Amino acid sequence: NDFGDAESFDHLCMKLYNYYETPEPWKLLEKNAVEHLENIRSHDISLCLTSNFDSRLRSVLHDFDILQHIDFIALSGEIGKAKPDPAIFNEIMEYFSLSNPQELLHIGDSYEKDYKGALNLGAQCCLYGSEEALEKIPHINNLGDLKFEDRN
Repeated sequence: NDFGDAESFDHLCMKLYNYYETPEPWKLLEKNAVEHLENIRSHDISLCLTSNFDSRLRSVLHDFDILQHIDFIALSGEIGKAKPDPAIFNEIMEYFSLSNPQELLHIGDSYEKDYKGALNLGAQCCLYGSEEALEKIPHINNLGDLKFEDRN
């Protein structure tokens, strides 16, 4: 047994579980992430963060000063469904009282889980900084690439 006794293995598992609740193993993909989120919100756009992770992500987002810029967090570990399951996107639509999937723009880094998941629902979708992004697929390399039209 490479892990020693069961108690040591359980202790190691708990240490790893707790480690991923801290910002140490994580990194922001963009140094200006908070600035970009503030810009998006300044256009009266609501923000949701969707992840196939669990509730530990909330404390990571707090530590990175991002939590306060998000209106709703849809975590598969809390909802019980993961992207690309339409149920997680439906949860978001319900939270924001959206009746038409076209009112939802989902930006994600996985072609299968994010892009195809949102597309299958009928939502607008865009790949983020993904090498999977083909020229024919709408994609951005950073949040600063987003352009907004006045809603008035």
